[in-house]
Amino acid sequence: GILLAIGMVLMPMAASESSKGNMQRVRDEFLKWSKISTTIVMLLGGYLIVLGPQFLEAWLGDAYQPISGRVLQILMASFFFFLPVRGVALPVLMGLGKPKVPGFGLLAMGISNLALSILLVGPYGIIGVACGTAIPNVLFSLLFLREAGKRLDLGLGEWLKYTLGRLLPATVFCAGLLALVSSQVHISGYFKVIAAGIAYTALFGVIALGFVYRGDRFVDTSGLIDRIKDKLP
Repeated sequence: GILLAIGMVLMPMAASESSKGNMQRVRDEFLKWSKISTTIVMLLGGYLIVLGPQFLEAWLGDAYQPISGRVLQILMASFFFFLPVRGVALPVLMGLGKPKVPGFGLLAMGISNLALSILLVGPYGIIGVACGTAIPNVLFSLLFLREAGKRLDLGLGEWLKYTLGRLLPATVFCAGLLALVSSQVHISGYFKVIAAGIAYTALFGVIALGFVYRGDRFVDTSGLIDRIKDKLP
């Protein structure tokens, strides 16, 4: 929902600025919101990749089946790619007046999803269906991102460096620490699952403020950090 809301703002912005010939503004906003969207997805996804099964077990209770936890992890891995692109790249392409690639791409994505799911459900069951959804998510996300970069004269390397250069190691560290703790401490039930989520979110937030966005050319948190330091004893 948050990412769709971002897209609802980016689409008219891209249309307005491109009509004025101000493509630099569109590129800057595309980069800025790509990083913000990816941060949101990494925050939630890092937690669900590690503790998704425990979260579902606490939520569903006796109705929980272990295989559903594996399905969640497979889908979440693909959403690392799909959700930021769906929230930013697709609306920007629409705003630039290039709806064919998103339109036909999403149609092809749906057809591929159905075909792969039918193909894989026999030998692999529900896991096959999850993979049938995950694979098109990843492939078409790369296609949409490439198309957006082409329209904005923005290389994939530049996008990856800005968006993931600091965010990816921060996410790996936080999720890795969560995985390490969960391997040593049995985390189950609402209280422990929620407590782990709060601790993980707090750690992720501190690292995002102090490392990922510090000195960022669009969302610089240096001033905020300095104000926080001034208020500390």
